[in-house]
Amino acid sequence: AWVNEKYVTVTKGSTINQGEVYDYIVSEVERLNEMDIDVTHGYDPYRAKWIVAHLENEASFENNEAIPQGFRTMTEPLNLLLTSVKSHNIIHEHNPALNWMASNLAIMFDSYGNMKPDKTERNRKIDGVASLLNTLCVLIPHMQEEVSESTVYYL
Repeated sequence: AWVNEKYVTVTKGSTINQGEVYDYIVSEVERLNEMDIDVTHGYDPYRAKWIVAHLENEASFENNEAIPQGFRTMTEPLNLLLTSVKSHNIIHEHNPALNWMASNLAIMFDSYGNMKPDKTERNRKIDGVASLLNTLCVLIPHMQEEVSESTVYYL
């Protein structure tokens, strides 16, 4: 049902098809650029070398920002996400895949009180939440800028 309703995209093969992911990112960047929307691609650097190299070399898209998934990087966006959810400032159109991933989310703390997302179990997915946190990492430095209207998209 999630595939038919376009909440989840299935790629060819038994593993993630990097080429299809690359094509999707390029098409979304082009679509948003046509609407005069500046795009920064925040990504988890783990296993992203091929896609990022192709984005920079083939698509001439250099606005890529590596977002390490550690405690220091994830604490601020996770705090913002939790605050935004509690105050009902996140609109996600009741996406059932994202709801499921959020239900799989655990929060891990270090000895300094920093936090990062974790899975409740190994085979539970939190990729949609991780993508949202990467988006917030890119957004946070710009939150004090004055803009007439702002919309944040995340893939």
